[in-house]
Amino acid sequence: MRAAVQPIAPDSSAPALPDVTAEPAARLRNLLWRIRIGSCAAFVLCAMLQILISPTQTNMLIAIIAAASGVVSFSYAIRPDAFQRFPISTLMIVGLNVSTTSGALVAQTLDWRAIDFNLEAPLTTFLTCTALTFVAIGTHMIYRRALVIQRARFAFSQKFLTRIGLFTTPTNLQLWIMGFVGVAAMASAGTSLAQETIAYGDVGGKFAQALTPFTVAPFLIPFSAYLLGGRPMPKAGWPALIAFFALLIVVALMRNSRGAFAVVFLVIGLGILLAVLSGRLSFGRKQIATGALICLLALPVVPVFYDLATAMVIARSARSNLQPTELVVTTLEIFQNKPALEAKRAEDAVIDGGYNELYIENTFLARFIYTKFADLNFHQASNLSPHDVAYAREVFVNRLLADLPTPILRALRINIDKHNLAFSGGDLYRQLSSRGEVGGYTTGSSAADGIAMFGVLFWPITIVIFLAYFFLFDSLSLPMLPMGVMFTAVVVMQLPTLFPERSHARQPGGANRQPHARFRAIDLAVFDLFSCVAPPSRGGRRPSPCTLRHRHHA
Repeated sequence: MRAAVQPIAPDSSAPALPDVTAEPAARLRNLLWRIRIGSCAAFVLCAMLQILISPTQTNMLIAIIAAASGVVSFSYAIRPDAFQRFPISTLMIVGLNVSTTSGALVAQTLDWRAIDFNLEAPLTTFLTCTALTFVAIGTHMIYRRALVIQRARFAFSQKFLTRIGLFTTPTNLQLWIMGFVGVAAMASAGTSLAQETIAYGDVGGKFAQALTPFTVAPFLIPFSAYLLGGRPMPKAGWPALIAFFALLIVVALMRNSRGAFAVVFLVIGLGILLAVLSGRLSFGRKQIATGALICLLALPVVPVFYDLATAMVIARSARSNLQPTELVVTTLEIFQNKPALEAKRAEDAVIDGGYNELYIENTFLARFIYTKFADLNFHQASNLSPHDVAYAREVFVNRLLADLPTPILRALRINIDKHNLAFSGGDLYRQLSSRGEVGGYTTGSSAADGIAMFGVLFWPITIVIFLAYFFLFDSLSLPMLPMGVMFTAVVVMQLPTLFPERSHARQPGGANRQPHARFRAIDLAVFDLFSCVAPPSRGGRRPSPCTLRHRHHA
């Protein structure tokens, strides 16, 4: 019963594990010990294999750096007290490490490919990403041990968030209603985005865009009992959930957004992972065998989604010229054209010295690893002159102001034309390096932008942001007796935003998109401050955003 639940006070006398019996706590410790030791052993083994794959000095060095980063991160994070007292912030640290260094090491080794394959600044990339991970771990250690911060977090959760109902367990019906509201909002916002109207005074479209995360709400029902304190899902609910997923695919086709349906797999996977690591869910042999059987049965479906995602990429060029229903028909026609799909993949696999994002061959794993995008941006940011840095700061300020609604900008007499800022930082890197044009909203890098603009000040600023994000998102979880950890539905629905990397490519006027979901978490915090920066070209006259935009349309 809800009345029997007792929050764990944030003091030294609180028990280290919120389990009412020693047996579950022992099982959890044993499980996490196996994960920790197995992961560290895998990182070391992959680093040794990289020496056989490519015995060059650079490849061997960054393999060792990636392995060391993984060993330190997993040794610190994969512990019962971490995931039961600080579950979201700990998950963010794991995500940062996997998406930038250790994930690349494992994925490239499995493909029997050098870890420095197609990287332009491999040593800089891995050293900086490892440093960012270690800063995050150091900040987290301070955050965990600061009694003042923990008391404030506990008071914020218990005395404010709980009282406003954020920890109230939603019923299955409420989750279904939220899901349909999210789907309707996604269809509406997708149409507005395609017509580029959402950032220019379209209040209704902006409101609809804010509701799109609710699309995943029905997929919380299967593990609501483990994360939200809800009731188990009845068996009759599975056909309805499958039908809802089919509806979501149709809306994703109308919106031409691969992430719209891919996010479902992330929510399910990350939700199960969080439940297991926090001790709320355990698997016996029967459950493991059932899960393995489901995975085997799902394997034939994987190529179908792979082809569908490729077809959506090909159809993207016509998105602004077609009605949603026409876009669905066009995408399905391309999906049936297998030679066109193979030709697109072959084209994307060509390395000709121009801009390309090729790194991880496996499409599924590539969505979780951000290393190549960091490398592209570090390479460009390292060539910025002091003149360029000054311009980057100017654009940074304009980007922050452009996030304000247009009526407020007019009332404050701030003269900013959001049309002239309709590109991402990644776009501008491509434009200034003669590798492409602006307007594609390619992935940027907050770390590259922040270091380029602020130099050594980037690191203390990052520490402050880490502390704020750790506090905020851990407040959305509450250590409880005897339940273990209770999460709000809000934070579980946002796991694809917190754990995976968001591209922070920007819609005109600053609306975020997610065309390249990646497996990074903490860098999200830095992205919110730095990602809107568009570093300019080296030396010479500074190109204005308007000039770049006209050049793109010419």
